[in-house]
Amino acid sequence: DLTGVALGYGVLLMEGAHVYSKSCGGPSVAKLTALGVADLAVVTAFFAAHQGADPSAAKRCLSATQKAVFADAVDLARNNQSLVRQLSSAPKSLMRGDFALAEARAPWFGLFNKKPQRSDEEMADALLSGELQEGDLKLFAAKHAGASVGERARSGASSDAHVDDDLKRLVSESLSESRAG
Repeated sequence: DLTGVALGYGVLLMEGAHVYSKSCGGPSVAKLTALGVADLAVVTAFFAAHQGADPSAAKRCLSATQKAVFADAVDLARNNQSLVRQLSSAPKSLMRGDFALAEARAPWFGLFNKKPQRSDEEMADALLSGELQEGDLKLFAAKHAGASVGERARSGASSDAHVDDDLKRLVSESLSESRAG
């Protein structure tokens, strides 16, 4: 895959890394490459920057998923021009890991995005309206059950079972309060 990107086939490889299709059996995604679309997008973006190529031409040829991932990778490459220069001047130092990677301005594949924490009131409102996601429900239940999931895991207790029980209790309490009010 990396050789293919170096030969200029990055766009084609990204398309092959995420092939979406619909049929009578429902949607499916196939992967025809060893690397995933995110990995190929980063390598392709840095290759394009190294070659001085305009990434907008590549973006026009990509499908929606690949285009979104590639846009983040291009932003990452733009914010790491020293690394792009190092590709030409000292590639062996890159192989040794002698480089610093600056954060992209845009969220890079969700790795630099931290979910803002909701207040208890916001979480209770979301719980009552049914908008709270399962992960948020477990955090909410663990927070209000007196012990954190981590404390239960360290003590050897099954944290998921306790959190699920606490979650059921909190949901039933919230529903009974909303019916009474």
